[in-house]
Amino acid sequence: MPFNSETLVRGRLFEDIRNAVYETANPISARITVSGYEGSELLVARLLIEAGAEVPYVGTACLRTEWSEADRDWLEAHGAHVMVSFLEGVGAGSTAGYGSTGRPQEPEGARERYRERQLSQA
Repeated sequence: MPFNSETLVRGRLFEDIRNAVYETANPISARITVSGYEGSELLVARLLIEAGAEVPYVGTACLRTEWSEADRDWLEAHGAHVMVSFLEGVGAGSTAGYGSTGRPQEPEGARERYRERQLSQA
């Protein structure tokens, strides 16, 4: 069975992490960008959002797979722009060389949600 946040949710480990975050730790009140190349970025971003952080962008060098699809969908549903592998599409059309055209756009209303959260926690 692949190890991703979908399988993590089904296991006991997820409950232990959630309890540690909600019961013993202070919620994260920050805007965090997650980027990496080892494959845990989607899981880390999801845990950060679950812990209260705002994660507007997640980048990973790992290719899109059926195992990461559920994580990507969950992150996008929670306002994160997910760029999966800048290598996909390299050398094809307008993405030649990098796989991305332009800068990721901020999710609509992100700044307002962030300000409201900051004010409510002040």
